[in-house]
Amino acid sequence: MSTSFRSDAVLAARRYALLDGALLKGFSQQTRRHWLLAAGVSLFGDDADAAATEVGPLLFELNAGADADEFPLGMVDDTMGMCAGSVVESELPGVDLAKRLSRFLDVRLDDGSMMVMRFFDPRVLPAWLEVLPDQYKAELGSVVSRWLYRDHSLEMRSWCFDLQEPTSAQFPWAVAAQDEQRLMDRCLPYTVIARFSKEDPQALRKVPLNQQYSFFSQQIERCRSRGLESMGDIEVYCGLAIEVGQAFDETAAFGRCLAEVNAGCSLGEALSRLDDNDWATMRCEK
Repeated sequence: MSTSFRSDAVLAARRYALLDGALLKGFSQQTRRHWLLAAGVSLFGDDADAAATEVGPLLFELNAGADADEFPLGMVDDTMGMCAGSVVESELPGVDLAKRLSRFLDVRLDDGSMMVMRFFDPRVLPAWLEVLPDQYKAELGSVVSRWLYRDHSLEMRSWCFDLQEPTSAQFPWAVAAQDEQRLMDRCLPYTVIARFSKEDPQALRKVPLNQQYSFFSQQIERCRSRGLESMGDIEVYCGLAIEVGQAFDETAAFGRCLAEVNAGCSLGEALSRLDDNDWATMRCEK
């Protein structure tokens, strides 16, 4: 992702934590207590019900003395490789900033339906910024000077905006089909990681936290290049890459599995027909 940097940092900017309440729920009770959710300003506004406020985006103004390039305490859980939000710098008061950011929540999809864009989820944020049209980036630049987040390798990144006048951007943003697909593709590795964390955490632990996104992204690409598109096949394929080795799909044994899948068999069923010799071949033991 290309990041745009400002040469004239706005020293007077206020710093805010933009928290995803749904992600924060997965943190420890001690960490959750660090954030008094009632003190946050909801981007959903005063009319939002308690359930929406609890899982939605909440804006908290941070201590002015905090290090400008560090995340506040309680936003990152390194044991899970998880970040519950991002940091926004703006000259606006919190209530005003929340109102301006709230315009980006609702989007219209290519089929005419509406959905909530979870740009406040730090896993979605960088992909969202990449596909956001220029006029909407300019609109963000009229209220935000810098946006900090942890990327998929848990490294600190920042997206900086040149201060701009408000534009004529129309809300809600109508997301083009290709941009919707790009967002889905960029976020799919996180979906697979979440599945493994619930269904096979032991296998997931074999992949270092800061390499998980890259690993699953590469395996999904390889899986699809073999003509396997369903979520079930993707999960099985990624599990094989973890347990058997990443070159398993280049073996004759797996080639036979693919032929059976193309003939109408499920990947799981095709794999169940392999014998010990086939598995040894896929593990490169022969």
